[in-house]
Amino acid sequence: MRLFYKTLSIITLIANPINTFIICAIRKPNEVMIKIYSSKAQYFKKHIPIYLLLYLISFCYLNGQEISYNKKKDFLDHQKNNLKACLQQYTTISLPFVVGRYHMPVSNKNRHPYLNNNWFKGYIYFKGKKQSVQNLKYDIEEDKLIYLMTSDSYSMHCIALDENHISEFEILGKTYRYYNNLKKINKEEVDNGYYEVVYDSELKFLIHKTKERVMDQSWPFYNYKLNTDMYLIKNDVTIHIKKMKDLKNQLKEKETYIKKYIKKNKLKLSVSNYTSAPKILNYYECLLKNEKNNTTIINKSVFNNPCISSATNR
Repeated sequence: MRLFYKTLSIITLIANPINTFIICAIRKPNEVMIKIYSSKAQYFKKHIPIYLLLYLISFCYLNGQEISYNKKKDFLDHQKNNLKACLQQYTTISLPFVVGRYHMPVSNKNRHPYLNNNWFKGYIYFKGKKQSVQNLKYDIEEDKLIYLMTSDSYSMHCIALDENHISEFEILGKTYRYYNNLKKINKEEVDNGYYEVVYDSELKFLIHKTKERVMDQSWPFYNYKLNTDMYLIKNDVTIHIKKMKDLKNQLKEKETYIKKYIKKNKLKLSVSNYTSAPKILNYYECLLKNEKNNTTIINKSVFNNPCISSATNR
């Protein structure tokens, strides 16, 4: 069995003593293929159907010997882990922040897993420092920041950057920060990943967008469905916000002022339009700050500008 594993590993993970090869598993609708690239990213081998390769060898081997169910299961689990390792094969490029794995781009302009299918200039936070970077796009389905790397030979490669190195990035005028281990409320799970930071103070308002593949009857292949969730972080607890009422319920300390402010400014809140959230939260925090400073609001114009200097000492 050990000899078979070693033989299969040699077939699965090809190495060359001169060039370092990046083995990347590429997902397709009905198959998993392997492409092998050299360090100069020169394509040198045709697609190898990994499922056919592995299962053909497995069939010949397993049916030629009497092996218990548990050993067969261990064998298949071992190959599954090999495939997973192949997917997670990492490479480090000359640019210090480019640490990640190969990303197979989707070129369809209308059906794609990205926030926007164009490449944009943006900013990344790498080891605590902000850097300007060209050619970025955000893959919402994989929750990965994609970097288009070009070489001196004019070859181009898409790299899915590792979130352990890119804690935050800015693209299209929006800031995305990686959160993990967010505290939950009412046993509701909050996924680890990049969140759009809409409001960033003692209170935080976050947007989490995901894309999932769905079948489209008007299209021979699958399409992508966009999902958007809103979250408020208050007292280190993450609260799922679905509508304006949910947000107001979390600001009950200043409920009267909040209701008047929302009505006065005709504010609305939804997953498609959440620009009012930072206005409401900023107003709420200003009310708390005024109260802490032992002041009171005497001017109605505060409803238009929550931090206006319209408070006086009691």
